[in-house]
Amino acid sequence: MVGGPRHGRPGAPQGPGLLACALLLALAGCCLAADTEDIDTLVPAPYTLERRTVLSAGYRLAVFRLGRAGGPSPAGRPALLLHHGWVFSASAWLPLPADQGAPYLLFEEGYDVWALSDRGTTYSRSHETLSPAGKDFWRYSLDDLALVDLPAVVDAVRGWTGQAKIATISWSAGGLQTFAWGAHDPSAAAAALCAHVTLGPVVFPQRLKAPLLAGLLGSGADRVVLPLDLQRLGPGVNEYVLGPLCAAQGHACDAALGGFYGPPAVADKATARRIAAVTWPSTLGTPVLAQLARSYRLGPLKPVLLRYDYGVDCREQGEGSPPHLDDPSAVPPSPPPPAPPPGAGWGLGKRVLPDWDGTCNRKVYGSDLPPPYDLTRYDVPTTIIGGDLDIVSVPWDREHVAEAIRTQGALRAQHSLSAHAHLDFTFSDARAWLGLALEAIRGSC
Repeated sequence: MVGGPRHGRPGAPQGPGLLACALLLALAGCCLAADTEDIDTLVPAPYTLERRTVLSAGYRLAVFRLGRAGGPSPAGRPALLLHHGWVFSASAWLPLPADQGAPYLLFEEGYDVWALSDRGTTYSRSHETLSPAGKDFWRYSLDDLALVDLPAVVDAVRGWTGQAKIATISWSAGGLQTFAWGAHDPSAAAAALCAHVTLGPVVFPQRLKAPLLAGLLGSGADRVVLPLDLQRLGPGVNEYVLGPLCAAQGHACDAALGGFYGPPAVADKATARRIAAVTWPSTLGTPVLAQLARSYRLGPLKPVLLRYDYGVDCREQGEGSPPHLDDPSAVPPSPPPPAPPPGAGWGLGKRVLPDWDGTCNRKVYGSDLPPPYDLTRYDVPTTIIGGDLDIVSVPWDREHVAEAIRTQGALRAQHSLSAHAHLDFTFSDARAWLGLALEAIRGSC
């Protein structure tokens, strides 16, 4: 999300990211996201879905509860929340057959199964006053998802079920949100969650190897999109380019999935195409990607996940053009900042040209740089399950997460599945990891 003289880090695959940036700009005029998917059609009989809504910062977040027609009520069972990954929604868990899909298997194991859709994703594109057709709807960061929405959803499920604590199973960036919440407010997260099983978590993005994703994060595409206030570009590309691509063009879909996540290793191509056609991609606020990009470009040596970067300029509207420095060594110790170096971009974050509002890192955090999340504070009992073939949640990332959460004794176990790539955790038979997950949950809840 930051401008500046650097354009990615050495070794980052620039071509795919620059191509993605050009595509974003070309599609600026057709970026209206609409919730049209019927999630009930993805659920095999005799299972049913009950939809509920959680209000968080004005956003209406969809939460789904699994039931079974003619079967016992899930009330009174231990509650378990499924949290999807990046550019997916709650539907990511549903398309597999009943004897393979995680929600159905967990239901048969006696759990009250819930699944959320993040703010801005399919099924959660609604707000009390804002329209997803407008820019303001999409002005939210990873911090908003992790520190505002996730606690609200967890508290709602606890209230609906009457349980003091619930378990959660996350995949990909869903795990990132739980780790961020637990790092920011460890006592609240630990008081609400009795266990966290995270599948292929992506927390420290510095060494992810998926070519299109790494290229996009490293290219600085966010430095073009956000200063121009093209908030709807990211959601629009997902809705109107990648979605139809997977629905109509099998080989192109394979290439897109492989570029963003790496190809699945367990799930066959036909299954991957079928699931992607009905679940991927969902929509996502552009600043979320920009926040990950800022952390990615600080790599590859040190694992770090930064809070949202509001820039170093604290001036109000009409007080001059807001500079923004990408090189941390060049950031001044206190405002007002000096003129940016040649090639520096505009200040980003909530201060959007031309009507920036003076929000800056110093006002929000008390420093000119956004602080990192400190995972050594995290205290939720956690089991990490990765895949040896995963090029998004790479071993380096998972090992550093494990090392950090050992500080408070939060790490319960760590496993790696030899045949699994990133998509296999939701695109292939969940029984490959379900036993490990159940062991972890039963041991902590």
